[in-house]
Amino acid sequence: MEIFSVWKSFRLHLELNSTIFQFMRSISEIIKAAGGAVKIAEASNGTVTAEAVYKWTKIGIPDRHWALVMPLAGASPEEMFKANLLAREASAA
Repeated sequence: MEIFSVWKSFRLHLELNSTIFQFMRSISEIIKAAGGAVKIAEASNGTVTAEAVYKWTKIGIPDRHWALVMPLAGASPEEMFKANLLAREASAA
């Protein structure tokens, strides 16, 4: 009985973690999900250029553009924050 309970708990832990990791995308993946750099630039109505979007893979997506990118990519603020951290850590290394 006890082994079953431990296994059930472990299985739930794995399922939750795989769901969390499934939604962890890089900045490049978020940009691609949003339709690409050109699509983001077009959706911004001139507030950001495609060239600037290409730089985001190294510097992260500036906070002021999150409201534009999140609905296009289906991203949450948490995902944007974590992807930005990863991008900035990688460029600092």
